[in-house]
Amino acid sequence: MIKLQSLERTDGQENVRYEAPRSKDLLEPFLRSRYGDKTGLNVVEVNNRPTVVQALQSPSNRTVALRAEELTRCQASAHLIVTDNKSLISGSPQDRQTTLDNAWRALKPQGELLFPCRWKEQDRSTRKAILEKFEYVTQHDFEAPEDSLLVLRKRA
Repeated sequence: MIKLQSLERTDGQENVRYEAPRSKDLLEPFLRSRYGDKTGLNVVEVNNRPTVVQALQSPSNRTVALRAEELTRCQASAHLIVTDNKSLISGSPQDRQTTLDNAWRALKPQGELLFPCRWKEQDRSTRKAILEKFEYVTQHDFEAPEDSLLVLRKRA
């Protein structure tokens, strides 16, 4: 369940309100182009607000909204985990590892994890933690330079 998210950003001396890239206008077309032809998907939306993943709703797809700590309920049942939460991999190394472990366990083999992140801006320990469980698939950049969506695939 991804939606516009208002964030405060300081540009020079002005506070500028802008909408985060996981908005319906940006993410829905991406989801349709990457997953729109697939059927029978189990999609988990983590820490999101309603709802961009409607782009994937069909009679054969199932969508469920969970908090990150509830991922343990989805043992190897999700084809796709989507979040608009940049903090998914922030926090202490232990918290990050727990979240990545839970996402890995929740995904089916070859399942994918999508979240806002710029790969090159992640420190070495974060990239290492991610690559232990996932393979880097792609980074989709939107118009604004700070807007990016990372796509990772579960390693066997």
